[in-house]
Amino acid sequence: MKRWLKAELHAHTADDPADGNWIIFHSAEKLIDKAGELGFDVLSVTNHDQMLFSPSLHEYAKQRGVLLVPGVEATLAGKHVLLYNFPNYDSYWNNPQIVARQKGPEQLVIAPHPFFPSSTSLGNQLFEWLHFLDGIEYNHFYLSWLNFNRRAEEAAQRFNLPLVGNSDVHHLFQLGRTYTLVYAEKEISSVVEAIKLGNIGVITHPVSPLFVANWFARAAISRPRYAMRVALSLLP
Repeated sequence: MKRWLKAELHAHTADDPADGNWIIFHSAEKLIDKAGELGFDVLSVTNHDQMLFSPSLHEYAKQRGVLLVPGVEATLAGKHVLLYNFPNYDSYWNNPQIVARQKGPEQLVIAPHPFFPSSTSLGNQLFEWLHFLDGIEYNHFYLSWLNFNRRAEEAAQRFNLPLVGNSDVHHLFQLGRTYTLVYAEKEISSVVEAIKLGNIGVITHPVSPLFVANWFARAAISRPRYAMRVALSLLP
């Protein structure tokens, strides 16, 4: 039976090849536990260039009421793209042509934080890769007076693509800040189809000053140059 499912489709763990154990310290199990506590029905672990998914982890999530969707934040031509339900994913997939060839009706591709101040964000590359994108992310990290999601909203409306709310979880306190409600059955194929059809809604609100301070305190220790770049981008 279809119902509204609470979903987080962009989250990282300590196993992440790029950010694990120096930015991210929670395990996949801890992430799943927290998602279950917060009432999430659907979760995807999207480590950078690594598909962290197994039958045992899927079962672990199921026992906590969470549907685990296979996912990865792949690096294609130096840009990040979220891929879901690609069973044959391999880290050698480093360009959009490979993904386009591998993609079928059961697969889902979303552009994460496309216009945020990061060299790995798609930026204007988004417009060249529209042929294999199924959605655009609305990212949790924004303020009431500064929101890099605005251009993402405009692009989604212009090209009739759904907006998918995600928190890009690197720390557990981020989980639940922005998420997606998906009208689907609680199974992977139904969730994928619902997102492609736009049968979703984004639940979001600006982060608080305390949240920003917490994020910057952690970022200043683990990746100070990135924290400084983000800080400068937030200046009026």
